[in-house]
Amino acid sequence: MSRRLFLLSQALLLALFLLAPGQGIAQAKSAQPKIEIYVTSWCPYCKKAVAYFQAKGLTFTIHDIESNPGAAKRFEQFHAQGVPLVVINGKKISGYSVEAYEKALGTK
Repeated sequence: MSRRLFLLSQALLLALFLLAPGQGIAQAKSAQPKIEIYVTSWCPYCKKAVAYFQAKGLTFTIHDIESNPGAAKRFEQFHAQGVPLVVINGKKISGYSVEAYEKALGTK
């Protein structure tokens, strides 16, 4: 039992050491980007955008601007011309563009 405890404590210390300096466990978990996708039910590019973020395993919120008046109002505040409208950490991306999504996510 004490060997297991020792190994567990060593693994925890290693995990903490690998985090960037000044970064705690809570901060490391909050690194997930905030992603919102404004869609309509009939839009094929909306479905592609949703599939892209699902394939990446990212957490996101979908706002259907046809069925949700609150979502439609927020969509209007972005002065967007069409859907999908993807907002990543406050950065607005109109349309379906893997390149723009990756740039906003910092993966490109």
